[in-house]
Amino acid sequence: MNIIPKNKYLLIEMVEEPKEEEVTILLPDDYHASLSKEYELVRILASATESADYLPSYKQGQYALVEGHMVKNVPVLGENFHLVQENYVIAVVGDIEV
Repeated sequence: MNIIPKNKYLLIEMVEEPKEEEVTILLPDDYHASLSKEYELVRILASATESADYLPSYKQGQYALVEGHMVKNVPVLGENFHLVQENYVIAVVGDIEV
């Protein structure tokens, strides 16, 4: 399936960072942690192209840092897609090996 972002959204892929050794911490039953990180490293898969005079700021394959809580996980017909608006990109990351 192919998703085409619109309205200045970016289709992204979350970049998994290498996991460190896990430590077990006991918490109260009513504790609810936020699942998103403050910032996420992502790879841009596609950007919106609404009109001829709109030039996308980001290229396919670029890595970027985005605000973690603004990433939208969108399930469509059994597949999950991640989208974020362009204005939540805080930096483009160059010279990266993942």
